[in-house]
Amino acid sequence: MPSSEIHALSERIDKVLLEFFDVLDKYYQCQAILEENLKSGNLHMSRARYIRGVTSISSLKITEREMQASSQVQCSGNGLETVFALMSDVSRDDTETHATDTLRKRNVGKSGNDGANVNEDSNDNERQEKMPDDKKSNDKDSTKDKKQKSTCKDPLNWFGVLVPQSLRYSQKNYKSAVEACVELANLQLMMQKLQMQYQELLQEKNVLALAEVKVSSS
Repeated sequence: MPSSEIHALSERIDKVLLEFFDVLDKYYQCQAILEENLKSGNLHMSRARYIRGVTSISSLKITEREMQASSQVQCSGNGLETVFALMSDVSRDDTETHATDTLRKRNVGKSGNDGANVNEDSNDNERQEKMPDDKKSNDKDSTKDKKQKSTCKDPLNWFGVLVPQSLRYSQKNYKSAVEACVELANLQLMMQKLQMQYQELLQEKNVLALAEVKVSSS
């Protein structure tokens, strides 16, 4: 019986090792992609600054008040189960998600009780009619702010309307580099998880092997 269990554990260990080396190969490939994008991005940036002039494309042209993250990293899970996801056009996506969730809630309520929804809508209309002017103006201001936040300006516009093509290539390379960084983080967590699985299986196998030796010697 212990021999069959040891054989099964050995197969599981081999499977974990093969999966680990597969993830490791992807990790090295992703590292090469990151390095290539950073090199190309720096090269295109140098060409753009040479064409337009060093002072035309520099940090002096950046206005911090207009800076807004075009991408964010979303984390889900805990510990080694954490998964990183790159969210592009964050404010725009958040608005669409909020609208979708609101529509879904309305559809659920409508299918459950149409009469209740009619009463709720009429109550909402009455509340809006009774709403003070100050509150209405505040709501308009907040809506205006949300619209302004939803439009994310292209950072290339900071350096003029007709920017060199090399600067656009540089931006594309740096975006790809950010995507590669997120993928590297996910692959690294996967490797750590597989390492822990390998150590646990190996320890379990050693315990069974030691028990089998004791039984055979007795």
